[in-house]
Amino acid sequence: MKKIKIAISCAGSGIGQSIIDSCNLSDLPLITFGLDNNPLAYGLYDCNHIIITPKIDSKNYIEKIIDICLRKDIKIIIPGIDDEVLLFSRNLKKFNQKGIKV
Repeated sequence: MKKIKIAISCAGSGIGQSIIDSCNLSDLPLITFGLDNNPLAYGLYDCNHIIITPKIDSKNYIEKIIDICLRKDIKIIIPGIDDEVLLFSRNLKKFNQKGIKV
């Protein structure tokens, strides 16, 4: 069965960690990518791959996240904190244009 590449941003947050736990407990064929700006974020180390990102208030954050998804062939990204849900929703068109589901 083909594996689905999925990213969880802000992997060190409580929400991010819960998403990662759910992915790992599921029987879905997932390859998980933990994204966070803190290299010591616990949730990163529960993922198959670790990616260090800029802070969410950084200039061009969305473009950098989209670039990561494209380079790693990530098809789905789940925001790990409430502030990022708002940021992603405001930029949903950019994600969709690149074939990335939020």
